[in-house]
Amino acid sequence: MTEKEKMLRQMIYDANNDVDLIEERKVAKDLCYDFNHLRPS
Repeated sequence: MTEKEKMLRQMIYDANNDVDLIEERKVAKDLCYDFNHLRPS
């Protein structure tokens, strides 16, 4: 069972030990950065 599967099943998991979770976190950080730096117009 991958760490992501454990997370989705609400089990204890290590978020820093799964390549997929690390990559998804990078994408989420970039999306948050872009959203927070949008022009008000």
